[in-house]
Amino acid sequence: MFTGNKGYRRILLFLGLVILVGSIGMLTWSFWPLRDKEISLTLSPDKLQTLNPDSQIPAFLFKEDCKLIIEYPAVARQGDPGSIVLTWEVGNSPPNSASNSSSVTGPSVLVESRLDLLGFVQTPSGSIDAPLLEGQTIALRWQIIPVEAGIFSGTIWSYLSLSSTLDNNSTDQSSQGQFQPVAAQDIKIQVISLFGLDVTAVKWLGIVGIMIAFSLGMVAVFYRPKPKRRAYKKIRR
Repeated sequence: MFTGNKGYRRILLFLGLVILVGSIGMLTWSFWPLRDKEISLTLSPDKLQTLNPDSQIPAFLFKEDCKLIIEYPAVARQGDPGSIVLTWEVGNSPPNSASNSSSVTGPSVLVESRLDLLGFVQTPSGSIDAPLLEGQTIALRWQIIPVEAGIFSGTIWSYLSLSSTLDNNSTDQSSQGQFQPVAAQDIKIQVISLFGLDVTAVKWLGIVGIMIAFSLGMVAVFYRPKPKRRAYKKIRR
């Protein structure tokens, strides 16, 4: 059993060490990189041709397969922002080719994707669309924030639409065809939490814990109680 000044200092050092280890563990959990997952899909020219056989489909869609790459976090922390990225890759033309100019005439292909995922705050909340050109890589991105712990399943829907003319500077939707689904990919994300707290609260607890541990250590090292004065009785002669 600890007694006196040394015992008091040892108790403070022990408490500070326990709080320090716990705080470092919280910060490590908050900043430790989590694994991402990548899924690749291939759309063959035969499948793309079934979208609208009567329309004049751009020739570059029949040169080779169209590749879709989905990147998303397989594991996420509650309250920790992340992203889901859907990349379209078509052809191998150089970036400065004529097909990538700002204004090209001919039939156009418009890509639209939608994310259906519960348990998350996502931005944007609706669909994302962009024109698809030969040799161009399109990246569609959603920002997501998990609001609770658990395992959540979702679906990324991908559509293509053919229109009669292509003008990248135009916002007129009248010439666009109807969007038709070409891919639907299921995803699953596991959301973890520490004691039911989101990642921001855990970070603050770790920072405050380190400050408390440091304070306890300083008190244990530098604190010196004042010695008690002994009372002396006067001896009368």
